[in-house]
Formats: sequence, structure tokens, C-alpha cells
Amino acid sequence: MVKNPWILAGILLIIMILCYGFLETKPSDLRQSDEVRLKNLTAIGVENILLAEQNKLTEAQKAELSELETGFNQEKTDSIKSETAKKLSGFWYQKSVFALAGHYAEEVAKIEKSGESWAIAATSYIEGLDSEQKDVKDLCLKKAEEMSQNAISLEPNNPDYRLNLATAYIKYPTDNPMQGILMMRDLEKQFPDYLPVKLTLAQLSIQTGQWDKAEERLRKLIQDYPNQKDAYCLLADVLVEKGKPEEAEKVRLNCK
Repeated sequence: MVKNPWILAGILLIIMILCYGFLETKPSDLRQSDEVRLKNLTAIGVENILLAEQNKLTEAQKAELSELETGFNQEKTDSIKSETAKKLSGFWYQKSVFALAGHYAEEVAKIEKSGESWAIAATSYIEGLDSEQKDVKDLCLKKAEEMSQNAISLEPNNPDYRLNLATAYIKYPTDNPMQGILMMRDLEKQFPDYLPVKLTLAQLSIQTGQWDKAEERLRKLIQDYPNQKDAYCLLADVLVEKGKPEEAEKVRLNCK
């Protein structure tokens, strides 16, 4: 038994400090654990988007959606399941909920396993990159990358799939803002006769106000593809911006 009161006080003080430390650290650990669980629960995903968007539907739309979802979940035949998934994708595409349209297009691709089906899913997710919600954009970019890479792996010589991926990076640049542009330029070099990438690069020049560069690209494009109406329309717009309205009107006659 400790008789010295100072020693006894010291022991009690040590015990109190140890207890206080234990009580402080344990709740902190628990709080951190709770925060992680909460973050996981609220993390954006298809289920979260679906729940939010369902609340915006009319009763008739909810009934239509429920019937399609029931058919999709219960169907065992791949061909019918794929057709139902296409209808679900179309349902959400018409409502401009592109993350969900992409999700069901992805379900189609998982069944059909073709480059085209993966690319369709990618383009739906790319549309979702226009969302005002960062979490939705992050999800759509991740999925657009995955879908595009799946398509490219099956058909590596199809430039459409690479264009999709480059477009995704341009619409929502992340760590490397030039990644999409550089991919476009590489694509133009690899496929010099690939019209879509030429048009896209011209449109990007317009969007960034590079009027001389846009005019140069479009005139070259028209020279190579004299029947390409989109190029004439874009060139007319560029000429207006450059203060050449009379020339623009003459050019515009070819885009009708």
C-alpha cells in the first residue's frame, strides 16, 4: 500500500491521463470510421442517380420504368435481355439522364460483347460529361474510358473508338488538359483520310477562337471533300467572325 500522498497523487494523475487518452482516441477512431462509411454510402453511383431521377418521374413514367426493369431483371434469355436494356437506355436518354442511359447501354455491351456496343455505351457516358454535378462527370469519365478501351481492344483499327476517348478527355480534362487534343492530332496522323477527326479539330479551333486556324482547316477539308456540307457551314460561321459577311453568304449557299 502506497503511504506517501505525493506518490499516490502521481499515480492517480497517470491513471487519469491514460484514461483520458484512451477515451479521446477511441471516439476519434470511431468518428473516422463513421465518416468513411458515410462517404461510401453517399458516394455517387448508378443507384444514387437512379433513386434521384425516379423521384422526378410522373406516375405513368414510373410504371413504364418498373415494367422495363422487371423484365430486364427477370429475363434469362440474352437476346431479350439485351433488347430490354436497350429500351431502358433509350428511356433515360430521352430524359437526358446520360449516366443511366450509359449504364444500360453497358449492360447491352456485356451481353453482345462487340466493339460497336461498347462504343455506344461510351458515347452515352460522354454525353453525361455535360452534367453540372462533378461526381456525375467523374463517374461518366471513368466509364467512358472503360467502354472506349473495351471497344478499342476488340477493334484496334477503328478510329471511331479512339475519337470517342479523345472527345471524353477534351470535354472533361483532368490531370493533362492537352491529352484529348494530342490524341486527336495523333489520330489525324494515323488516319489521314478520317473525316470526323478533321471536322472535330476544326470545331475545336472555332470553340477556342482560333479563326485563322479554323479557316485553314476548313478550306483544306472542303478541297479534299467538296461535298461536305458541314464544312461549308462552319467556314461560313468563321468568315462572319473574321468580318467577311459577303463571302460567308456565298459559302453558306453550299451548306443547304
